[in-house]
Amino acid sequence: MSSSGQVWGRRRGNIYAALRPAVKAWDGPLPEEIVGFEFFTDVEPDPDQAPGWPQWSEGRPGVIILESHELVAISVIVTKRHDPR
Repeated sequence: MSSSGQVWGRRRGNIYAALRPAVKAWDGPLPEEIVGFEFFTDVEPDPDQAPGWPQWSEGRPGVIILESHELVAISVIVTKRHDPR
């Protein structure tokens, strides 16, 4: 992600399954025990999402379609990496 400057996302496949692929994130700093990364983006997230869980869906301005109906991305700047190992 740091080399591509993008975060990718697919369709949600759990009980909250979705028809369109989306990049999904946690809003705010990650807890220190979580493996992941924090990032900044200029791309506006989808409106009307669950508080604390932004997402960027296929078809929204700024969302890059890598594979139609399967894989999307947004441009980001990684600000912090988490690896508590």
